Amino acid sequence: HAGVGMSALERGLERLSHVVARAEFVVSHLLGTEKVNANLVLRPPGDMRLELLSPTDDLLAIFVANEAETRMFQRGSDHCIVQVGCSGNLEGLLPVPILVKDLVSLLLGGGPPQLVSSQPMTWNETQGTLVLSEEGHSSGKRVVHLDPCSFDVVGVEWWKERELTVRAKLNQEKTIHFVVPDEGVEVKMTFVVRDAEMEVEDDAFTFQCPGGVEEQVYRCVHEENSP
Repeated sequence: HAGVGMSALERGLERLSHVVARAEFVVSHLLGTEKVNANLVLRPPGDMRLELLSPTDDLLAIFVANEAETRMFQRGSDHCIVQVGCSGNLEGLLPVPILVKDLVSLLLGGGPPQLVSSQPMTWNETQGTLVLSEEGHSSGKRVVHLDPCSFDVVGVEWWKERELTVRAKLNQEKTIHFVVPDEGVEVKMTFVVRDAEMEVEDDAFTFQCPGGVEEQVYRCVHEENSP
């Protein structure tokens, strides 16, 4: 029953209240491969701080998201992007066009939040997984693959109309592999260190744009389950 799958997604999110982590991103695209280190702070439902670092740990870019806004700044830029009232996505920082709240949930061990389905789960014989599919709507749908024994999330797909836009596969507990088919892009994210005990304050998810830098403010009027 679909309710079993939805309960499994909720249980996955209850395991961790937050995470502070060091991660490595390997981004492959048509022009080659890039590797970058990152600091991550995550807290459900959609709070995130992502700092991309150079090999010498200098800050290259920062992205913060909280309930009210998202902010993004890249070193050397003359502007800082502020989105107010938006769920936000990582486009422009990482080539994975999914909502922040979906990414936070996935990295904390759950599936996409607020996924609703009345359809019975199906069996994917090729991957050996139970498949929970969201009800389709104009902005697309999310499809979750669950381990048939533990009901842990092992993969997620984001669809728009009938086209797959992003696929995420959890290869191991510490590694997530994203594929963006239309762009020929792959992103492999590996947790190097992960700490669920370190105390996290609200100011971890705020960022003041540097002095002398122009703030470009965008306001969202309406949002759905896709960027």
